[in-house]
Amino acid sequence: IRTTQPTALKETLYAKYRIEIPIMQKQDEVYLRISMQAYNDEAELQQLREALVEIVEQTDLLALSGV
Repeated sequence: IRTTQPTALKETLYAKYRIEIPIMQKQDEVYLRISMQAYNDEAELQQLREALVEIVEQTDLLALSGV
C-alpha cells in the first residue's frame, strides 16, 4: 500500500471502523496483511475495502493504488 503513516492508518482502521489488521513496513514498502479465516466472511472483506476507499477519499493516510 502507499502510505507514509502506517501507524496512523492502523490506528484509524481500528478506532473508526473496528478493523484490526497488521500493517507492516519493510524498508520503503508498507504491506497490509489480509488473512481470511473460516470465521471471516465476504462481508468483512467488503467492509475493509469500503473503509480503505473512505480513508483514501477523506484523509491523506493512504494513496490510491487499486483499492
